[in-house]
Amino acid sequence: MVSNKQAVLKTLQYSDLFNFPQTGSEIRKFLIKKIEAKRLKVILTSSKEISYKSGFYFLKGKEKIVSLRKKREIESSLKIKKAKKFIKLLSIIPSVLLIGISGSVSVKNAKRNDDIDLFIITQRNTLWATRFLMIIFLKLCGVYRKRDEENVKDKFCLNMFLAEDALGLSPERQNMYIAREISQLMPIFQRDKIYEKFILKNNWIGKFMPNSISCLKKEHARLVDEKKKIIGSKIISMLEKPLHLLQIKIIKRHQTKEVVASNFVAFHPNDLSLLINKRYLMN
Repeated sequence: MVSNKQAVLKTLQYSDLFNFPQTGSEIRKFLIKKIEAKRLKVILTSSKEISYKSGFYFLKGKEKIVSLRKKREIESSLKIKKAKKFIKLLSIIPSVLLIGISGSVSVKNAKRNDDIDLFIITQRNTLWATRFLMIIFLKLCGVYRKRDEENVKDKFCLNMFLAEDALGLSPERQNMYIAREISQLMPIFQRDKIYEKFILKNNWIGKFMPNSISCLKKEHARLVDEKKKIIGSKIISMLEKPLHLLQIKIIKRHQTKEVVASNFVAFHPNDLSLLINKRYLMN
C-alpha cells in the first residue's frame, strides 16, 4: 500500500500528464487514498516535490502549467457556454435522459482548437434512434465532428451513449482513466434523476478515488431534474431497430476502436485510455 505522501504525489502525477495543476479541493476529490484533511495540508505544504502558485498545486519545476491552465480556463468557458445552448436544444428529444460535457472541456482544460465531447444517457430501446436524431440536428447546424476531420474547433463529438438499462460500466472498462472521466463529467441536463443513478451504478470509482463519490454528490446536488417525457419516446423507440441497423452498417465501414452494442456506444477519435493508464502506472 502506498504511503500518504506517495498517494498525493501519484494524484498530482496523473494530472501532470495533462499539464493540469490542481486546487486543494480537486486534489482531495481525486486522491487515490483517504487522507485526513490536516495531514493532507501538511503534505502539500511541506513536501519538496510539490510547489504552489496562484491557488494551484503541481509537481516541482512545472510552474508554467499554472498560466497554461488559466489560459485554458478562458477557452473552456467559451466552449461550455456554446455547449449549453446546443444541449438545451438537444434535450428536446424526449428519449434523452442526460447530456453532459466530458473530456478536457468539462475540467476547463481545453485548447482553443479542441472539440466538445458530449456524454449521453437515453431511455432503453432508444439509443440508436436518439443518436441518429442528434447527429442530423448537429449536422444541420454545421457543428458535428466528422470522422478524420482536421478542423474540429467547437464542433461536437458524441463521445459516449448509454441506455438506462446499461448504466454500470463493464469490469474491463473499470480503470483509473475511466474513473477520472466519470468523476470529471459535467452534467448539464437530466431527467428522472438519472445522474444519481449513474453514479451509484458506477460506485467502483471509489476504489480508485475514495473521496470521489461524496464529492460528486455535493457538487451536483442542485442539478435540475426535468420531468420525464413519455409522449414522443414511444415513436422514437419504434424507429430504434431500423436506425440501429443503418448506423451499424455505416460504422462497420470504418470501425477501429469504437465499442458498439445495442445499449452502449463509445467513440474515441483519439483513444487515450490505454496510453494514460500505462504512463500513470509507470510513475
